[in-house]
Amino acid sequence: MSVSRQQSFFQNAQRRVVWIGIWFLVLGAASAWGAPRFSAEIIRTLPHDATSFTQGLLVYNGKLYESTGLYGQSRLRRIDPETGTVEQEHSLSQDVFGEGLALYKDHLFQLTWRAGKVYEYNVQDFKSVATWPLPTEGWGATVFNDMIVVSDGSNQLGFYDPKTFQPVTRVDVKDGADPVEELNELETFCGYILANIWYKNEIALINPMSGQVVAWIDLSFLLGVLPQKLPPDAVLNGIAYDSTQHRLYVTGKLWPKIYVIAVKELDALTDNQCRTLESTR
Repeated sequence: MSVSRQQSFFQNAQRRVVWIGIWFLVLGAASAWGAPRFSAEIIRTLPHDATSFTQGLLVYNGKLYESTGLYGQSRLRRIDPETGTVEQEHSLSQDVFGEGLALYKDHLFQLTWRAGKVYEYNVQDFKSVATWPLPTEGWGATVFNDMIVVSDGSNQLGFYDPKTFQPVTRVDVKDGADPVEELNELETFCGYILANIWYKNEIALINPMSGQVVAWIDLSFLLGVLPQKLPPDAVLNGIAYDSTQHRLYVTGKLWPKIYVIAVKELDALTDNQCRTLESTR
C-alpha cells in the first residue's frame, strides 16, 4: 500500500471522529483501570430461527441479513425482522464454515472461518461478484471509513480495501492497557465499532482509530430471559444497527429470539446523534 493511500485513510477517518471530544467529556479517556460498563434494556423481542448458528448480522433497507456457520449448514439469508421469515437464502459448500458479514455499496462480504476466502455478493439477488483471499481466520466483519474491518479471534482488527481485499492496516484493541482477545462479531455504530467477545455476554465499544475500548455493554441479563435452555455453544453472536430506525439488534447462535435493546449511556456518549431507543415503545 502506498504512503499517500495510508495517509488518506487516516485523514478521512480523522474527519469522521469529531465525536472523540464527546466521549472525552462524558467518560474521560480510557484508563489503565478499564472502560466503564453500561447496562441495557429490552425494547422489543423478535423471532429468530433457533437452528441458525449466527455468525454475522446486519440491517439493510429494513431487512436483516444473516451469515450462519457450521460445516454443511452455512448460509447467507435475508430475513423479515418482524416475522422471522427467511425471504432469500444461499447455501455455502459443505466444506465451508460461514462467518462474519459486512455490507459495502450494495455488495455483501461474507467471511469464512478457515477456508481463507471472502465471498462477495450482490445484495439484491445474492449473485456472486467475486471471491477474495483472506490471510487470516475470518470471525467478524463490518465497514468503517470505506474499509472492510475483520476480526480473526485475536485482539486485532484488520482493515481491508473492499475493491481488492488487500490489507490496509491493523489496530490493536485494548481495554486500558490490557489486550482484548477473541474479538468476534462486529458492527459499526456512530463512528465506533461494536464487538462481542467469544463466549462472553458483553459488547465492547471500540474507538477504531486508537483501538481503545471506551465502554462495555453488559448483556448477561439476556441469559435469564431466553425462553429455553440452550447448548453451551449457543453464545451471544449477532449485532446489527439500523441507523434509519435507530435500533440496535442483538442475538446469538441458536437463539430463538432477537432483541432490540437500548443503552441510555450511548445516547449521551454520541450526543443523541445515534439513538438506540425507538421513538415509540
